[in-house]
This record gives sequence, C-alpha cells and structure tokens, in this order.
Amino acid sequence: MDSIRREFELLDSSGLEYQCWVSDVETTFMAKDYTSTIKPSADAAPTTEKDKAHALMFLKRHIDPNMRWGHHHLKTPKELWNALESRFGNIYDSLLRQLTLQWNEIRFLDYVKVNDFQKNMIQIQARLDFCGKKLTDEEMIQKTLSTFPTFSTILTNQYRLEVDNKGITTFSRLINLLQVAERHNEILVNNNVRDVGKKKVLEVNYGKVNRGKNPKGKRA
Repeated sequence: MDSIRREFELLDSSGLEYQCWVSDVETTFMAKDYTSTIKPSADAAPTTEKDKAHALMFLKRHIDPNMRWGHHHLKTPKELWNALESRFGNIYDSLLRQLTLQWNEIRFLDYVKVNDFQKNMIQIQARLDFCGKKLTDEEMIQKTLSTFPTFSTILTNQYRLEVDNKGITTFSRLINLLQVAERHNEILVNNNVRDVGKKKVLEVNYGKVNRGKNPKGKRA
C-alpha cells in the first residue's frame, strides 16, 4: 500500500505548478507501474482494479483538499487525470500575463539575500518556459544588473565590464559572484561589530587553564 506521506507538493487550486506536478506524477507512476491507469496503451499489461484504486488514492492525496472534494464523484484515476488536464492544461494563456508582470516587477534591490532573489528568478524562468516563453541568460543578467540599488553603481559597472569582456556569460555565474561578495560583506560586518582599537577580551578562565597545564610558569 502507498505510504501516507506525500511524495511531492500538492497541486493547488490555482494550477501554477500543474506541469511540475504532472511530471512528478508521471515519474512516480512509472516507478510504481501505474502509468497505464491514466494512460492506457494497447502494449501495456491490463490494469487491475487494485492498481486503479491505489493510483486514484495517490492522485487524490496529492491535490488540494478543496479540489479533492470537487472531484470526489470521479471513480477512476483516468477520469480524475483527464478532469485536471481539462482544467489546467490550457492555463498558460491566463498565466502568461501574470508571469510577465512578475518578471517586469522583480528587482534585485528588493532582496536581502542573493539566494532568495535567485530562487524567485529561477521560478519565474521555469514557469515562463512552461508557457512557451524562454528567458535567456543574457536577459536574466541584464535584469539583475539593471535593478541594483543606486548606491552600488560602481559595483554594477564592474559586473557590466565583466559581462562585456565575457567573464560573465551565465546567470548562475553572476549569482555565484554575488554570493561570494555577500559572504565577504558579512565577514566585514562581523569584524566591525567591536569598536575600533578594542582588543577581544580573553575568557575569564583562560589564565586558570594555562596555569593548570604549566604550574611552574609565572603568573601573567
């Protein structure tokens, strides 16, 4: 019997992750030999009622509870699979405008962490790709550099020079450099927490530990 735990994210009622969800289901069903329950084939072995029941439970367990109740009357995995495809299969047209707006509005300066910006950029890129619009590395690099905060103009120009000289040709390369710079900045901030000219105070028992190891030594 299938495990009670979910093996990937639920398909929500908005259908934003429909294609990813379909890919996850197809991969899992291939591993479980359930593919023929949603995609019957003349070459495939006949599906048993037990397999259909397991496949139906699996699908229902991986969709939003509200949709589960809305499709409660469907009795086979293929019926549910077809119903979801009918609902979300052409969702690209309605999503494209929303995703284009997200792409136009995303700005590097709005993020505290480089990694958070990267995750949202990759997410928008993947969704636009599903809708038939591909974002190139050049577009993602230019979007990043054009939305730097104004106080980082010098740094922005340095990165642009690297791009012009082919030192940066991919979005992932730019993100790696930004993450390195971010770590260096964090180190500088940590090192400047203590006032200038103030040496770090040793722990109280530092002298005791030393005297214990070398009792004949002079006291500091």
